[in-house]
Amino acid sequence: MARLSRTILLIYLVLLLCAPVVFAEEVTITTYYPSPYGSYNELQLYPHSTPVATCNATNKGTMYYDSDDNTIHICNGTAWGLIGGGVVSGAADASFGQEFGNNYPTSTPNPCVTDARWPGVYFCNYTLTASASTYGYCAMQSMMIRDNYGFGHGTPSNTILGHDWSVVQTGSDWVLSMHFETTDVEDRMSGSMACWSN
Repeated sequence: MARLSRTILLIYLVLLLCAPVVFAEEVTITTYYPSPYGSYNELQLYPHSTPVATCNATNKGTMYYDSDDNTIHICNGTAWGLIGGGVVSGAADASFGQEFGNNYPTSTPNPCVTDARWPGVYFCNYTLTASASTYGYCAMQSMMIRDNYGFGHGTPSNTILGHDWSVVQTGSDWVLSMHFETTDVEDRMSGSMACWSN
């Protein structure tokens, strides 16, 4: 009996001493995306001809590469739009433009106002919008200043004091903003933006 007990104890000790060797293991795991929130050397989007998901609040920030027009689209939470740097090719799907000046167009409120701090100066502003859910990208198409508008109003003079314009996506719209300052009530400005469908 004592001999059997010693044999069992000896087997137990051998197993106990060998356990670290048997269970020692080093595991290295390499993931396909080694830097989920860090820096990447490069990214590649798989080309699709249609969006990969419905654009809604859950998918905000989702991107896809459109294989039809070679552009990158991003979901803003409500609609797909082009991300900066995309190349738009082909004719625009729509164009929005307007000429404006003091008391013109007559169908809208006067786009020009005066300011008591600068007597004799007209500050003229006009905006046009296009739905971002319909148009994925809009850009400035043309802009023109008509100094001393029209013929027969005397000799044209340098009455335009300043002007600027921009096309930006604001909320759910593309907005063309135009502005000029003049000392001549006849001066006008015209501008237009071209838009491409989503």
